[in-house]
Amino acid sequence: MKNKKCFECDAGNYQIASVDYPVELSGGESFTVPKVKILRCDSCGDEVVPAESSAQIEAYVHDKTEVLTKDELYNMFRDVNLDQEKFANVVGLGQKTYHRWLKGIQTPSRSMGYYLRVLAHFPEVFDWVEKRGWRNDDNGCSAGCASCNIGCTKFGALQAKYAGRDINELAGDILYYRKGENPAQIFAEAV
Repeated sequence: MKNKKCFECDAGNYQIASVDYPVELSGGESFTVPKVKILRCDSCGDEVVPAESSAQIEAYVHDKTEVLTKDELYNMFRDVNLDQEKFANVVGLGQKTYHRWLKGIQTPSRSMGYYLRVLAHFPEVFDWVEKRGWRNDDNGCSAGCASCNIGCTKFGALQAKYAGRDINELAGDILYYRKGENPAQIFAEAV
């Protein structure tokens, strides 16, 4: 597109420029993507971001915001030997949502990414979610946590400590602060 007439002023031509490209996300977070090639009009200064630079910016944003990649999402359902539909059902997603993520049409939120990473990293937690372990009432636990390995005597204190926080936020905290440890053990220590 170099030397192409400017779309804005129709007087100048676009020239290739390498810039540190500022990005501001909807949540207020901002950062700069280094060395992005853009096209800038030599007359009015209008800037155009070519497709390959858009891909560079998107990859940088995904890395900085810890968004799951399509490869990570594919590996998650393959690692547990489920098809896309069954995996989406287990983790509480609509099949179309998961399909859009796999195609790159949409991306999971950061908190959903943390949740899915916990499930992928700790197979016992994935199994517990798949079996809907919170519904297990074998020990007479009114909270339904008999199979969660936290221990019913501690569940009330756990609920009080994390009241008002959703599981995605909690999963994110676990990954951020205690990477590589079993979430059930972290929950048990928290109370």
